[in-house]
Parts: sequence; C-alpha cells; structure tokens
Amino acid sequence: METELKLSELKELVTTKDVIVLTSIEEPAVSWLIDCYQENADIQIIENAHQLDTEAILAQCRSSLSESKKVILTAQFRSQLPIINIASLCNEQRKSLINIELSGWDEEKLLPHSYSSF
Repeated sequence: METELKLSELKELVTTKDVIVLTSIEEPAVSWLIDCYQENADIQIIENAHQLDTEAILAQCRSSLSESKKVILTAQFRSQLPIINIASLCNEQRKSLINIELSGWDEEKLLPHSYSSF
C-alpha cells in the first residue's frame, strides 16, 4: 500500500508540473521514474543535464516549453544544475517548476526508499 501511494504521489507531481528537476545519487531510482515517461512525446527528458552547459539546458527547456511539452532534467545533485536560471525561465513563461529528490534504492521492491519535493 505504501509503495503504491509513493508511486502515485510521484506520478501526480510529474503530471502537475511543467519542469521537473529529478535528482538522486542512485542511478536506478532516476531510471525507474523516467522510464515511465520515455515514450511520451509530450515530455522532453534531458538525462544527465549537469553535463551540459547552462545555455544548452536553457535552450532545450525553452524550446520544449514553447511546444507545450513538459521537461524532466536529471542529475545526481540539484546543485549541479543552473536552478536559478531554470526558475527564471519558468517564471518568464509562467510555467511551474518542482525539484524531486529521490533517496536510496530498495533492491527488493525496486523503488526509491523515499523522496522529497520542493
């Protein structure tokens, strides 16, 4: 029950926001959540966004948002991304932003132990 609740809460967060910054040091946790959205043409997933420069990230976000797509950016740590610039872009375009941090990974249940969002 708790596992299903966790999954439905996370999916609700993703569906209600325009830009999702998804962070976790556990690669399987990130893959687990974005795998649900890989085939969705209305969502642009920018994996390992921390490997891109700020202008590339903002250009991809701006392009996707102008096409009315949601954007999911992934990184190990939120501090690796230009959050202030992303937040400014969201404000300009009147889009919502959320950071979801997945913590730990349960090998048995194949789910993150917990998450926080802000």
